[in-house]
Amino acid sequence: MKLLLLIVVIFSHLLSNGQSSIAEISDKKIQQRVQLIRHRTDSFLTKFADGIVARRLTADFEVTYEVGEFYNNYVFLNKEEHDPNNIYELTQYYTVEDSSLKVDVRIGVYYLELNNHFAPETYRLEVGFASNDDYLRIKALNYLYKPATQKKLKQVIKEKKLDAPFVKIDVDGNRNTYFVFVKDKYKPHNYPL
Repeated sequence: MKLLLLIVVIFSHLLSNGQSSIAEISDKKIQQRVQLIRHRTDSFLTKFADGIVARRLTADFEVTYEVGEFYNNYVFLNKEEHDPNNIYELTQYYTVEDSSLKVDVRIGVYYLELNNHFAPETYRLEVGFASNDDYLRIKALNYLYKPATQKKLKQVIKEKKLDAPFVKIDVDGNRNTYFVFVKDKYKPHNYPL
């Protein structure tokens, strides 16, 4: 029985086709809606990110429409949805990957739209960080890319003779604090910036 179920799942996955970019969405209303959501989350995040950080942010934006023999669903950002018009509560993720500093940070922005057709005066739109940790990550990145911090980073690398340095960002949303450290692959110490 388990083997039969496994075979059905594999075949249904193999027989599916999907759309992986906004331009591939055939329904223009859904395409416009997804672009609107992306624009709103982008503009929210750029309010908090400094110019250097904002240019480094990359949206992990994914919209997929899957059709299979036994299913038909959309995957909007991180949410699987069977009704393609029900895209009102989503989370958009952004990443900063800096290979020179070996920084890899992921930040979530939630989008919530409450729209009541029978009472349009109750319309509400909320765009915010998915958690306090995400807000602190932006603050830490802003701090890291300041010219004074970059100068201090180079100085610590030179003084401590770090061979394979990388930057580590730790956040604590409960205490509302963030720490930016430089570490070395071959040494156990953390050097705060």
